[in-house]
Amino acid sequence: MSKTDHYYTHLGELILESLEGAITEERSAELTGYLKNDQTAIIYYREFVSIYSSLTCPDSVCMNSDEELHADAEQLDLQVWQALAQNEIDADPVVIEEQNGRDDVTRSVVKAPSRQKVREYSKLSIYTAIISSAALVLVLLLPIILPESGPTVAFIDTEVDAEWHEDARPDGSGDIAAGDLQLLEGLARIRMAGGAELVLEGPAQINFKSADSISLNEGKLTAHVNRDAVGFIVDTPNTRVLDLGTEFGVEARNTGCEVHVFDGEVALYPSNGDQKFSVKAGDAKRVYSNGSVSDVRADELAFVTENEYEARLRSGESSYQRWLALKYELQRDPDLVTYYTFEKDDTSPGLLQNLAPVTGNDLDGKIENKGGSHDGWVSGRWPQKSAISFTGPGSRWMVTERNQSASISGPVTIWSWIKVDQDNPGGVIISNRIPGGHCNYRLAVTLDYMEFLRISTSNSYADRSFTNLGSELTQGWHFAAVTHDNKILRFYLDGELVSSQKHEYHPPAVKCRTYVGQHNSGDEKRNDFYGTIGEVGVFKRVLSDREIESIYLGGMPGFE
Repeated sequence: MSKTDHYYTHLGELILESLEGAITEERSAELTGYLKNDQTAIIYYREFVSIYSSLTCPDSVCMNSDEELHADAEQLDLQVWQALAQNEIDADPVVIEEQNGRDDVTRSVVKAPSRQKVREYSKLSIYTAIISSAALVLVLLLPIILPESGPTVAFIDTEVDAEWHEDARPDGSGDIAAGDLQLLEGLARIRMAGGAELVLEGPAQINFKSADSISLNEGKLTAHVNRDAVGFIVDTPNTRVLDLGTEFGVEARNTGCEVHVFDGEVALYPSNGDQKFSVKAGDAKRVYSNGSVSDVRADELAFVTENEYEARLRSGESSYQRWLALKYELQRDPDLVTYYTFEKDDTSPGLLQNLAPVTGNDLDGKIENKGGSHDGWVSGRWPQKSAISFTGPGSRWMVTERNQSASISGPVTIWSWIKVDQDNPGGVIISNRIPGGHCNYRLAVTLDYMEFLRISTSNSYADRSFTNLGSELTQGWHFAAVTHDNKILRFYLDGELVSSQKHEYHPPAVKCRTYVGQHNSGDEKRNDFYGTIGEVGVFKRVLSDREIESIYLGGMPGFE
């Protein structure tokens, strides 16, 4: 928008009235609107206040260096946006229609601190000087690139496999000065001097502007901001994200940016318009390079959050933390259709939660038994983790609703962590079937053999395959897995290939229920599991020997 003399004159009147403490509520709201939606107004505001202070400085002309002016300008900008953030939090809720023009936000502009008058000036002459000088300085400063150096605004807390660009890396102390950093790979946890905590994912290019403001030019980060650091700002090439006390993720790329809110709320300001969008917990938005905005599905797994970062950081110190890091990695695999970690939710002890994103809560299982209790929860591979004990016919089982995504007829990988009862024959770990009929897949383990079963009722054909384990399973936890690509069947125990067999069989896909701990809800002893199950996963592809070994090593109990 072209700025006329009237624009600068009117804006100058509003700023001067604010500084003099004579502004009305209506004109204060008007000034707030300018500062909220117009970058030119913000720059003009900075210079106006700077010149005002110089002209009213007692007994001397207050000249600032370029570095001081830059720091003052950044601080003024932050104060404006932080005041807006606090106003967003404190204001009464309003209904916002996303595509309608600019928002009217009422806020009291902070009055300038009172000063002891030493000398009297003509307000008309001061006003005229400020208006003329500020407009001239604005024109001169717009094309100038601010210096890259600046004060220390943050520090590197810890790193995980981080590699920095040779010309854009933090110094040896970990302190970060205002300027650019480039993370080529790995992760870095950064603590801002203003209180915000960041997890930066490589590759990423980031500019630190102040203790409460950064620019993410490319890459991903998550930010955790408590109430004391409200007003933290993340700029991308086409969007400003204003934090309102929250946890969120930002991804910047050449096609635009995405903002995902995990907790709390942020305000989103596309840079080429005057609209504001409120993004709350569980929501996400994409801002395209042309400025258009759309809703997208919030995905916490698209970012490395604080919990995952901590697990990765400590994975070399504890096998439990190593497993937690593996769990996040597995969940990001698009071919994972079923994933039960057997972590008890005390608020829903009768629920077995599915952590595979592709099926989500649709494949959550209901824990059932004849007695109706849920007392089968026991300690798992670590004290921090739980599992479920199965004690034979009718003791308990887990069943889901029918789900097409989990009903796999093509290539499949099934794996589990189990502890077989030494006095009983083990049994079925997981099956996907219609009781008494079609079976898409079934994995069973006893003390001395493993079994994989597929049954097609369309041609009355059952494909049951066994492999002897060579010796009985010892006490303790074991990792059992099977893969079938419709041609070759492979059995694995504790990460090693036990048997490879030719079995060319491709049954039709039938929408079925998933059962854990029992083949179905009948009472046949050979179908019930005796022992403890601590984890089960199903992929709709064949994992390689190396992938099987990695899941085993990542989940193996051991050092603490």
